[in-house]
Amino acid sequence: MANRLYKVLGIVSLLALIFVLMNRDKIVFEGLMWLVSILFMLIVASIHGILAHSIQPSIKGNLIFYPVLMGILFGVLLAIYFLFIMPLIMNSERISYN
Repeated sequence: MANRLYKVLGIVSLLALIFVLMNRDKIVFEGLMWLVSILFMLIVASIHGILAHSIQPSIKGNLIFYPVLMGILFGVLLAIYFLFIMPLIMNSERISYN
């Protein structure tokens, strides 16, 4: 049940993020930053939930690889956020350096 909930949450958040990024000219900049950040946080949480619930609890406690995997995953997702999503939001037309 939890896997299904996390999958639905991830898919809905991803579709909403794509919709917001396609229509970013119609949204106020500050609101866009908050909205994209919250949607990306929900996507990351759903990925973590899917991975966390796919491993059996008895095995998860004995794995040293699980925390390392989660750290690498969060690092990669954070890099995607800062290198790909943030430049889409912060285009030169919206920001004026006066």
